[in-house]
Amino acid sequence: MFVALDQASYDEVASFPRVKWFVQDGGVKTYGSRGYYDLMHMRTKLVLLLIDGGVSVFIGETDQVWLVNPIQYVQDKFHDKDVIGMDDHQFRPAAEHRISCGGFLFLNSTPNTRIVWRELLEVHKMQMGYSPRTAEASRVLSTSRSSNWGNEQNTFSALMRQPRVLSVAWLNDDYFRSGSQLKAANFSLKNLHMIHANWMMGVEKKVQYLKKGKLWFLVKEVCSM
Repeated sequence: MFVALDQASYDEVASFPRVKWFVQDGGVKTYGSRGYYDLMHMRTKLVLLLIDGGVSVFIGETDQVWLVNPIQYVQDKFHDKDVIGMDDHQFRPAAEHRISCGGFLFLNSTPNTRIVWRELLEVHKMQMGYSPRTAEASRVLSTSRSSNWGNEQNTFSALMRQPRVLSVAWLNDDYFRSGSQLKAANFSLKNLHMIHANWMMGVEKKVQYLKKGKLWFLVKEVCSM
């Protein structure tokens, strides 16, 4: 399933075969804005509908370059886990301080995953001001280590650190990397499976760093998107 954020994007690619579309219109969606966090809340609800229906979900975003099929990689190595995450922390911290990237995340449709994801949705409702906060939600949010008021990935990371039976695996940092590493002076393609051009805002900035890293493969004569 692809989520198109505006009518123009929908019209551009709606003719693709075997693709279902959900169109979310309106509002500024710059990172950190109310519109952006509303969009993330919508995604969280959509994912819950899927995993509640028995569908395992691999969340991906369009500012990523895949050099190896991550779906096959995850299925081969971590098929018995509830959640498989990629660390989105800028400085590669110890495991207990990792931040699970909300834009590159595999959720196995298990009872444990459904419980925690439903808890995320409820806490995020309170985080966004959709409903009054409970004491438990405030406790979780106090451990999220986030200065971004509506950041759902930091909230989910906080929930992952709670004592529970959730089975979690982390992808190898050398193979799956965030945009903070793409911007590093010593960036190398060695062992790279996937790069996520986050940690930078705006399409032009993302394209600039992907080209600098020799990871820009889009040719307009082949694809106009």
